[in-house]
Amino acid sequence: MHPPASLHIALIVLSGAVGAWVGFRLLLLAKRTRKGPEFQVGTALISWSLLGQPLALCLGPLSGSLGSEVLELSYTGYWLSWVIVYTGLAFFCRSVFDTGRSRLRGILFGLSWMPGAIAWCVIVVLGTSAGPVPEAICNLTCTVGFGWSGTEALLYWKKLRRRQTLGLADPVVTNRFLLWGSCCVATSPIAFWVFTLAIQGYGLGSGYAPAEFATSIGGLLNTAVWLLTFVPPKWYVHFVRSRTDLSETAHAS
Repeated sequence: MHPPASLHIALIVLSGAVGAWVGFRLLLLAKRTRKGPEFQVGTALISWSLLGQPLALCLGPLSGSLGSEVLELSYTGYWLSWVIVYTGLAFFCRSVFDTGRSRLRGILFGLSWMPGAIAWCVIVVLGTSAGPVPEAICNLTCTVGFGWSGTEALLYWKKLRRRQTLGLADPVVTNRFLLWGSCCVATSPIAFWVFTLAIQGYGLGSGYAPAEFATSIGGLLNTAVWLLTFVPPKWYVHFVRSRTDLSETAHAS
């Protein structure tokens, strides 16, 4: 059973709008700070929001009213947006978590973007006639990239939690790593599930309703987490700090 087209469109538009706003805020921050991580994540969010999400509409709810050439271009553009997403994410992890350039992290860095970039080149040449394998590789690249980013963030969150108990870490910053890590770790198995569907031929544009709807819901939840992580409203910052104060008071007593 397909979800209502209006609901599907609303989810994509809402998540795209919020993601674009957060992405632009990060790019403005990167312009001020001249630092790479803000630029890398901001670019990834802009690509996903302003390129990937509109093209997801073309390949999903609006596909019946579009010609084959437009659909082919939309398919290529959609996966280009994801190449930018997981490349930005991979370079973010490299610059933030792999300052020592360890061998294991170097391997994860390569697996987090290179296979998907190569698969996209195949899509550029062959389009949908390439079959399910290039799309499946793109999804598997997402699985590795989000899994690596989430694991690194949660490990760093644990370190910050220990420092926070000593008054050496800001609770809002600590919470950001928890949110970002949890979001990425939750996204990784969804990407793997979509990979298993793609390899069976139920990929993007196949009309397989559960996958389309699940990715739309996942996109909306991701944007909500990105908002709280990178551009948290004042009420959320107050909530995090007040919860920390209560916890410390209870611990002291």
